[in-house]
Amino acid sequence: MKHLGRLSLLSVLAVSASVANAAVTNLGVANDFNAFLFQDATTTGGHAEGAIAVGRNYNMGYEMYGNGITASYGPLTNAKLIVGNNVTASGTARVMGSNVYVGNSISGNLEVQNGGTKTVGNKAVIDGMFAQQLAYSTAQSTQLQGLGGTVIGYDQNNYKPNITNVGGLNVFSISGSSLSGNQSIDWQNGNGNETIVVNVSGKTINWSASNNNLLNRVIYNFYEATTINVNGRDFRGSMLAPLAQVNQYNNNIEGTMIANGWSHQGSNELHFSNTFKFVGDDLPAVNAVPEPASMAALAIGGLALLRRRRKNA
Repeated sequence: MKHLGRLSLLSVLAVSASVANAAVTNLGVANDFNAFLFQDATTTGGHAEGAIAVGRNYNMGYEMYGNGITASYGPLTNAKLIVGNNVTASGTARVMGSNVYVGNSISGNLEVQNGGTKTVGNKAVIDGMFAQQLAYSTAQSTQLQGLGGTVIGYDQNNYKPNITNVGGLNVFSISGSSLSGNQSIDWQNGNGNETIVVNVSGKTINWSASNNNLLNRVIYNFYEATTINVNGRDFRGSMLAPLAQVNQYNNNIEGTMIANGWSHQGSNELHFSNTFKFVGDDLPAVNAVPEPASMAALAIGGLALLRRRRKNA
């Protein structure tokens, strides 16, 4: 009977996990963030429009605008900034009109203005969010890379890739070295409802290309990159780079950046709005990790069910 009870609970959890996994088809929790970093971040000057998540420590000299663009995860609501460990604030470190959640500590003067709040704690919830997204992004990057794609050959001028699956998923591949020559990328012959995946090869990427259209429907999958330098032209679109340290020098990043770490210098910015937020709806489903809170609730419900069965037996 005990053995049967354990199997019953495991079955409930397994079924619910599969339902949660099947329901997620975009960029995961990170889809609502301007930047989602699994390790550390350092920013000096500039500002962000969207929410930022930093898995470990954030050395922050930065301003985050109170424009109503926020993210939420369980009890972490209306969030503009979520940090797993510590925030060290210096210079202008300001969050306007939204909430800040930090797992361990805040040092220095981190201003929260126009109705936002600062909360230190929720460490387990924050760590769970990052663990869930890391598993999701790692699996998604590998999965998308496995799709291969139509090769975009080098062009010293501009790239004009042809969309063949109008209104659906289109997958391309390109060498990272082909994106460092100030070329433009203009997607051709679509209807504007496509989902575009670009698999980018190379360990070190010196980004100086310009994606000119389908900004909220294109995702660049840097599946093996460990360093991405944004220096030459703005990065426009979504960036999936779970292994990479992103160094942002003289240009903006416009869209969701998912990376291992982030370093920012100067007055350049992060931009996030409906123009840039990823809405491509044709990505294949990813076997993601269910939210920890959901799993806990499920376990409690399953145990209660087993207790009732034992009483009735």
